[in-house]
Amino acid sequence: MTDLNSNLMMMNQSNDNMNTDDISILYQLSDIANQTLQNNSQDIGNKYLDDFYILQKRQLDFLQSTEYKIITNLQIYFKPILIVLGTIGNIFTARVLYKRYVKQNSASVYLLALAITNTLILNLIIAPDWIHIVTQTRYIANTSDWMCRIWKFYSEFIKALCIWLVVAMTVDRFIFLWYPLRAQSICTVFIAKVTTVLLIVFTGSL
Repeated sequence: MTDLNSNLMMMNQSNDNMNTDDISILYQLSDIANQTLQNNSQDIGNKYLDDFYILQKRQLDFLQSTEYKIITNLQIYFKPILIVLGTIGNIFTARVLYKRYVKQNSASVYLLALAITNTLILNLIIAPDWIHIVTQTRYIANTSDWMCRIWKFYSEFIKALCIWLVVAMTVDRFIFLWYPLRAQSICTVFIAKVTTVLLIVFTGSL
C-alpha cells in the first residue's frame, strides 16, 4: 500500500495555498493510519484512512473555495493598511493627550493607555500574523514551547487590559455625569493613574 505521507507531500507541493499549519492534522491522521495498517489492524486502519481522506477532501475544498481566497486577500492587503493607519493615529492621539489633556482630565489617562495598548496589539499581534500569512513561515508562537507560553500570556494580557481600561473609563464618565459633586474627589488624574497601574497588575496576575 502506498504510504500516505508521500501522497500528502505530493498534494502539498502541488497546492501553493496550503501551508504546513493547515495540514498538520492531516499528517497526524496519516501517521496513525499507516502505523495501524503496518500492525495488521486492517479494520481500524481503514477507519482512520477514511477519516483522513474525508478531512483531506474538506481541507482541499475549503482552500480552493472563493471564500478562502477572499479572506486571504483581505488579510494580505487590508491588515498592513490597518497596522500603518492605526499606529499613526494612535501616536498622534497619545501625543495630543499627553501634552494637553492628561494632566487635566482623568478620562485622558485611560485614553492614553488605550492608545498605547492598541498600538502594541497592532504591531506585536496583528503584524506577526500578517507576516506569517504573506511569507508562509511558521507562526511566531509555534517556534518553541517557551515562545508559545510567552506569546499566549502576552496576547491574552494585552487584550484583557484593553477591555478593563474601557470599563474603567466608562465608570469614570458615569460618576462624572451622574454624581458631579463626588466626581471632584473621585474622577481625578491621580486616581486614574493609580487605577491604570492596578489594572495592569491585576490583568497580569490572572
